[in-house]
Amino acid sequence: MVKLVEGVRRREPASVERWIGCCLPTVKTVVRNFHCDADDREDMVQECLLHLCQHAPKYDGRKALLPWVVVVSRNRCKNWIRYSRRPRQEIANPDPASLFPNPPDANCEDMDLATKVAALTDIDRRILGLRYGEEMSHREIGKIIGMEPDAVRKRISRALIRLREIAGGDEES
Repeated sequence: MVKLVEGVRRREPASVERWIGCCLPTVKTVVRNFHCDADDREDMVQECLLHLCQHAPKYDGRKALLPWVVVVSRNRCKNWIRYSRRPRQEIANPDPASLFPNPPDANCEDMDLATKVAALTDIDRRILGLRYGEEMSHREIGKIIGMEPDAVRKRISRALIRLREIAGGDEES
């Protein structure tokens, strides 16, 4: 274990991958105990793994890894929950049609896309509306919604994947 920690300290890709492989099942188990939506769970797992990699030098390789991973992961999750409960600036839920600069005609493709955007969750619509409708940066969106810019970037990516799935599901029918 000491050699593995040394490899993680030196940022050796094979060591980091093995470190994450050792930590991932435990982190997922810890995160699963926090009741939140799937996106938050995924964000918390990534946050925990990043923190564990960054703080690997603090780990005493002679001791058991599991208890340290559990404590660090639990604390990161608690901080995530605390941070997410901070007061946030309330934003209006954008009208899906407002994401497009020109008002769509009833028969145009933009109206079809607006209908598909309406099928997304509120948070997905809000984030996409701020990013593509208001043309805000990840940092600006993060300040408004109360998330880190990296978390905003992940949420945008997931929202676009969901939108593609919705659009793909319509093409099949």
